[in-house]
Amino acid sequence: MRLGLNLGYSGSSLGIDLTMVQEADRLGYHSVWSAEAYGSDAVTPITWVAAHTTRIKVGTAIMQIPARTPTLTATTALTLDQLSGGRFLLGLGVSGPQVVEGWHGVAFGKPLARTREYVEIVRAVWRREKALEFTGTYYQIPYGGADATGLGKPLIVVDFGTATTLDAITAKGEYLGGAICPGVTISADALFQRAARLPRIDVRKPSRVVGRTTVGAMESGLFWGYVGMVEGLVRRMNDELGGDAVCVATGGLADVIAPETALIQHVDPDLTLHGLRIVWERNQ
Repeated sequence: MRLGLNLGYSGSSLGIDLTMVQEADRLGYHSVWSAEAYGSDAVTPITWVAAHTTRIKVGTAIMQIPARTPTLTATTALTLDQLSGGRFLLGLGVSGPQVVEGWHGVAFGKPLARTREYVEIVRAVWRREKALEFTGTYYQIPYGGADATGLGKPLIVVDFGTATTLDAITAKGEYLGGAICPGVTISADALFQRAARLPRIDVRKPSRVVGRTTVGAMESGLFWGYVGMVEGLVRRMNDELGGDAVCVATGGLADVIAPETALIQHVDPDLTLHGLRIVWERNQ
């Protein structure tokens, strides 16, 4: 048989009988547990107890699933376990509708399904086998909803301007570097100006790859050659970023080039303006 202590819930004021807990530690009690509802949280009191004991295990009974993301719970448990010398015990629970909806303000939903997803994510964080990805009913990591910023994954931004630039951003939002290429319009002008007897042409998608006329051959080379160049650079950048990057296109020709390649997932013609707005908002 194992003996343990339960610190219970806090009332209007929080008090821990540390003398009793330390005596239980001295006597060889197995564990001491904290709880949470409308008052104190479960983590802070048990951290305090761990700092003032040496042998007794410290646990949560329970940490409420709807109150924390599964990744935060996983890292909190890892932190407490390391700081306590391997004494932390993670207890999880869904609580009840009164606390979940009435206090945390989120839907109670289907607690068993939520718990399964939650535990799976926590265990994946602890295993540290690969970059964390999860798609479930309750949790998406990285988040991929309609209002997602794309910062959950590495990012490649292709700007089809006078010059075509490709910029690489890490999943943490850190700028790594990029590539600068001649814009497709500059390339078309160079053919007209530097090659004998080649006419000036507009950049557009030709009806076929194999051109039957001089103009048709030029259109094919410019358009499909440019698509191929962009695809090649995006693939190589994606490999350097770990193979899971999101590619966003902007600039004047983005709507023309992007539909011809599956490597560009999003087109945002106003991306630069969005960036300027964000910079302005963060400096208010």
